[in-house]
Amino acid sequence: MGTETVTLINAVRIDDSPTSYTSRWVDVGGFGKMSLALNTTKTGAPTNVTYTVESNIGATKLATDADGNVGPSDGTAVALDVLLATGGSDAPVASVVATATAAAWLTFPPGFVTKWLRVKAVGAGTTGAAYFDCTAVLFGQG
Repeated sequence: MGTETVTLINAVRIDDSPTSYTSRWVDVGGFGKMSLALNTTKTGAPTNVTYTVESNIGATKLATDADGNVGPSDGTAVALDVLLATGGSDAPVASVVATATAAAWLTFPPGFVTKWLRVKAVGAGTTGAAYFDCTAVLFGQG
């Protein structure tokens, strides 16, 4: 069984413009197991960046964005309060806050199933000289 790798956020700089970034929707309906790698590089003295993983419930329509990615155009985006931090011993979380240069692994609980997934990165205290470079990579197995 192979592992599929999907880059959701690819070295996006969160500074004074933009102060946030939302990835495209990704169809993860075929994955039985998933994990998410987050990599954050801090420059200067920004406050933090918050990564939130969302799913879409109630989507009935699909659309193609300017980059050719297909995803839901309706429904409701909801934060997933099911993620387990590295080691899996923490309580489930919906978001991870990074305040320094670091890497983090999040896993989805066994048996978790959803169709659509995306990641948001929102900075606080960022400027042109104080920023975060953010990467989020999803690993999935069928």
